[in-house]
Amino acid sequence: MRVWIDAVEYYSLICETVNKWPYEYKRTASQAISSADSIHRNIAEGYCRRSIHEYLNILDIALSSLGESVSGLHAYLKTGQLSDKQFEKFYWPSLKKFVDELIEEGIMVMLFAEGRYQRRLDFIHDFPKGWVNWIFDKTDMADAKRIVGKNCSISGNLPTSLMCTGTAKEVREHCRKLIETCAPGGGYMLTGGASATETSPENLRAIMEAAQEYGLYK
Repeated sequence: MRVWIDAVEYYSLICETVNKWPYEYKRTASQAISSADSIHRNIAEGYCRRSIHEYLNILDIALSSLGESVSGLHAYLKTGQLSDKQFEKFYWPSLKKFVDELIEEGIMVMLFAEGRYQRRLDFIHDFPKGWVNWIFDKTDMADAKRIVGKNCSISGNLPTSLMCTGTAKEVREHCRKLIETCAPGGGYMLTGGASATETSPENLRAIMEAAQEYGLYK
């Protein structure tokens, strides 16, 4: 019930923010409202299902909608549609409260930091240790490890462009550097910064080989 209440409040805050955008952003505003609306609706639907299995499946959908919503907010921050003041006032406090409620229910959370998230690192590490994984797109991973890695596991930052157009040697070398930067002390997963559907088999193999060679804890 607490998570559902927070999800409704999150939806209300999204509406309050994007409804003030100019006309040319109306389509984007509609998408932002739709993804936020899906979160509380799926939580309620899952609660009304007749089995735990169905309930958990619907909660997965709610969590996916949250990911879609958060990804949009990252993009709005990047383009200036969402100001730093709005981030600090409603975006981060409401998102943190919602994630904290999921953690209280025993749900581990994975969040995606799209684009460069350097200015937000001092905010986003504030979770109970071991419950949240942040996937980073283009953020400096040394800083992410130092700041966010205190409480959260981190992953990502293997560029989609490199995975799709680079050579296997270049991919392997980038993976090596990521592992050397992020692996010490644990809490790093070697993954792409985003999905890369056009990656060649050779480059995928290079990622796996790099993990096997450089990613073993001794």
